[in-house]
Amino acid sequence: MLGDTLRDQERDLHGFRLRLAFAFILTLAACGLLVSRFVFLQVLAYESYHTQAEANRITIVPVVPNRGLILDRNGVVLARNFSAYTLEITPSKLSSWKILSISSPPSSRSRRATASASRSC
Repeated sequence: MLGDTLRDQERDLHGFRLRLAFAFILTLAACGLLVSRFVFLQVLAYESYHTQAEANRITIVPVVPNRGLILDRNGVVLARNFSAYTLEITPSKLSSWKILSISSPPSSRSRRATASASRSC
C-alpha cells in the first residue's frame, strides 16, 4: 500500500514535468517567432515601411473657401464669385520653347473681359 502511493506521486511528478517542459518549449517558440518578426520588420523591411510612414505623415489637403454672394440691403447682387485661373511662365525655368495650343474656346467671361479691355484702350 505504501508503494502504490509513492508510485502515483512519481507518475504525477513525471506528468507535471512533461507539461512544464511542453509549456516552456511552446513559450520559447512563441518568443522566437516574435523576435524573428521584429527583426524582419525593423531590419529587412525598414525602407518600405519608412517610405509608407512618410507618405502618411505628409499630405496636402485643399481647403475650399466657403464664400457667397455679396448683396445690398435690398437683395441686389453687388459681387459674385467665380473661378479665375492665372498662368505664369518664367522663361528662365523653361528647358525648351514649345507652342502651346488651347483646345477649348475662351469662356464668355474672358471674352467680355477682353472686349471691355479693348474698348477702354
